[in-house]
Amino acid sequence: MEDVTQKYIDDMRDLFLTEGWAWVETECKDMLQQYSDIDGLSTIEQLMFAKGVRYASSQIIALPDMIKDLEEEADEDD
Repeated sequence: MEDVTQKYIDDMRDLFLTEGWAWVETECKDMLQQYSDIDGLSTIEQLMFAKGVRYASSQIIALPDMIKDLEEEADEDD
């Protein structure tokens, strides 16, 4: 595994252990919940905004799993 990739993985794992990351996850889960009901949206702009919020929040929540997958792929390449 490249040193840069390993440093990235290590730094991200350290981030996931912080209280700040727990707050970020909580906020993202709240955003997913807040934008889960699209019935009240009346414009395409509101719908697209809600879709963007949900996508970004989901990606942030999934980041620990993505880092785990990256680490496994990097280990397989060694």
